[in-house]
Amino acid sequence: MGVCAVIQWAKKTGDYSVLSHADMCVIALTYMLNEEYKKEQAEREEYQASNSTVYVRPGILTECGLVGQAFNDVYTRRDNG
Repeated sequence: MGVCAVIQWAKKTGDYSVLSHADMCVIALTYMLNEEYKKEQAEREEYQASNSTVYVRPGILTECGLVGQAFNDVYTRRDNG
C-alpha cells in the first residue's frame, strides 16, 4: 500500500481532510514496514517448523507397533554412545 492507496483510503473513511501529506506518508510507511515484518515472521516460523527435530524416546516405536525391536536397539545404542 503506497501513499496513493492511503490517500484513497483516507478519502473513503472521511479522514482525508484532517491528515497532512506527511501523516499519510507515515501511515503508508508504517503499513509497508508492518507487512514486511509479518512476512518475515511467517517465513521464520515456516523455516523453524521445517527444521525442527523430533526426539523419540527409545522403545516408543516398538510399543506403538511401528517398528521392530532391532530398530529400537540401534536407536538406543546410538543415543547412549
